[in-house]
Amino acid sequence: MVRSIPHTARSILHTARSIPRIARSIPRTARSVPHTVRSIPRMIGSILRVIGSILRMIGSILRMIGSILRMIGSILRVIGSILRVIGSILLAARGMPLAAKGNTLYDWRSPRKTGYVFPGGFPKTSVCGKCSLFIKKGADNMSKDWIPRKDSAFDGFFKGIIRYVAQKCGGQSPEWTHIPLAVRTEMDGVLADWDAAYNRTLGPHSSVETQAKNDARKAAQAALRPFRAQYLSFPPVTDADRAAMGLSTRNTRPTPIPVPTSQAEADLVFPGVHLVELTAIRKTGTISSDSRSDRGVRIHLGILDSPGARGAFRIFSLPVTGDDLPHSVFTRRKKYRFDFDGLSGKTVYFCLCYENGKGQRGPYGPILHAIIP
Repeated sequence: MVRSIPHTARSILHTARSIPRIARSIPRTARSVPHTVRSIPRMIGSILRVIGSILRMIGSILRMIGSILRMIGSILRVIGSILRVIGSILLAARGMPLAAKGNTLYDWRSPRKTGYVFPGGFPKTSVCGKCSLFIKKGADNMSKDWIPRKDSAFDGFFKGIIRYVAQKCGGQSPEWTHIPLAVRTEMDGVLADWDAAYNRTLGPHSSVETQAKNDARKAAQAALRPFRAQYLSFPPVTDADRAAMGLSTRNTRPTPIPVPTSQAEADLVFPGVHLVELTAIRKTGTISSDSRSDRGVRIHLGILDSPGARGAFRIFSLPVTGDDLPHSVFTRRKKYRFDFDGLSGKTVYFCLCYENGKGQRGPYGPILHAIIP
């Protein structure tokens, strides 16, 4: 401890000598404090500007990525459309009787509900080059096929036709003699092939037997379609025969066309001297009617003149309804032009009414009149 006293004394002397230097640095430190305080906002502003630049750069990068993704999406949509068209062409090239339901193309000859699905939807119109068949998007064309889709229904349908034909060609009055024996024999063979292949799939069976049944059904349908078209669509086969075989019959009953109930009116324009034109012929009022009844428009007209005057379209009193205008023309157009040459200055009256295909007219519209220019 005695030995440490000199060391401690030297430390005290050194500290005492540094006090004046510390005292002299205090004013300098005090003078630098305001400058430091003033530089803090500038430093913060610089930091914020750097952060803003970084955020703007990130935004530009994200926008560029979005543009690239949109471009990729457009390219994929174009590729999808091209592939859908190619798929439709390939299906048509294979000679398949195509049907459309939703976004799926089906083969009518396939007994199962198997098809060619296009998730994005196939083109609005697909063209079958071999048979000029146009398939409209979303149209359930398969539901219009006269051959049942289910195997069980097709089995009874096919057998019913062949058995009925055999009865009518076997002596049942009135006997059919227009179907050759060779054709009936061929159809019997097709039915036998289908019946054997179908019966093997009613119990436990393999995929080979399923494929054989599908092939037999395709062959049966391929034979049945021309057989019906050639031998079962015309006399001596009657609608009663077709109904007994489960075939659709033609509806020969004419569709009734109602009498028009809407009123008609038009605008009058003057395209030239002694010319009067009815334009924008249209329905008026709030009464609606069957569009089939509004087949055309009957335009009644008359030119008011003094009693005793001679000439076409003359009337001698103010009309109240279309019945007072005995002259008329019929049109299906939305406008009709009249040429009243030599009658400038006289007043012409019009009254319109709808008329159906049977000549039955609806109620008259308002009376229109104009001075012939």
